[in-house]
Amino acid sequence: MRYDLKIICRVANILAHRMSRSQAFKSAWTMAKGQDIEKVKGVLFGLRQAALQHLTHYPVDVIRFHLIRESGNRYDENAIAISAEVIGKGSYKMGYLSAATAAIVAPIMDKGISLRAGLKSIVGGFCEGFSYGLRLQVAI
Repeated sequence: MRYDLKIICRVANILAHRMSRSQAFKSAWTMAKGQDIEKVKGVLFGLRQAALQHLTHYPVDVIRFHLIRESGNRYDENAIAISAEVIGKGSYKMGYLSAATAAIVAPIMDKGISLRAGLKSIVGGFCEGFSYGLRLQVAI
């Protein structure tokens, strides 16, 4: 797999404002490899449980996840929403990145670097007696 070293260095330089330079490069490489697994927050709000259940009926290759920067969010200035889209069917806000992850990712997005979010798993479910949860891989 080929990595864009220029983007990795840009991300590391952005992260270096919040952590040591060596830790910033480790984090940038982890993001480049798509090894960050993020548990989406807020999946119990509104109709998100029904939306997650609905997603389980579709194959993974027709589901896309988008990170949406919400700089005007009144609760978190670093807020990043997660939107799920079923190709040809529409999209729905599924929740948010955790505040800790958003604090790291928001400055990267603010600098115009695009991030990808891919489905790692939909966990739980009513038949298992648990609420649905959503885990994503976030990568540069």
